[in-house]
Amino acid sequence: MGWVWPNSEWVGLKGVESKRGRCLWRGQTLFNLIPVGLRVVAIQGARAGRYVAMNGAGVVYASVHFTPECRFKECVFENYHVLYASALYRQRRSGRAWYLGLDRHGRPMAGPRVRKDKAAAHFLPQLHFLPHDQGVTSSDPMAGPRVRKDKAAAHFLPQLLEGEPQKS
Repeated sequence: MGWVWPNSEWVGLKGVESKRGRCLWRGQTLFNLIPVGLRVVAIQGARAGRYVAMNGAGVVYASVHFTPECRFKECVFENYHVLYASALYRQRRSGRAWYLGLDRHGRPMAGPRVRKDKAAAHFLPQLHFLPHDQGVTSSDPMAGPRVRKDKAAAHFLPQLLEGEPQKS
């Protein structure tokens, strides 16, 4: 069993419509959600193995190694939207959390600019069954521990997909 995050234009924006009124879809990206504490997760790109991280300036980037900047608090609202807040950084004066968010083009937004009540920070997971989750036997080569996998925006951190180093 896994989770599907539709692409960035649909996630959080509840469907971006084209000029003809159809919902736009650009594909999906596979991410692993790794629990590292109580309601704290690390988000790892399944293809390149890099971790999503947020630095002290609120910039979202891909890290090769797991660091404290890769930890995000997972918050689930009553309408089943999920928010991810940096576990390490907050606003200095107000103490408000910095959230992971995508703009309307699917690019990551700076943490201090994302508010928890805005659609840019809301991710709506959908239940997805992987082929090996249905009737796994001990002789099946795909058998093993089940990992919770997530699919997210195709344009969310392209360096996670391609395995390219971050450009500073």
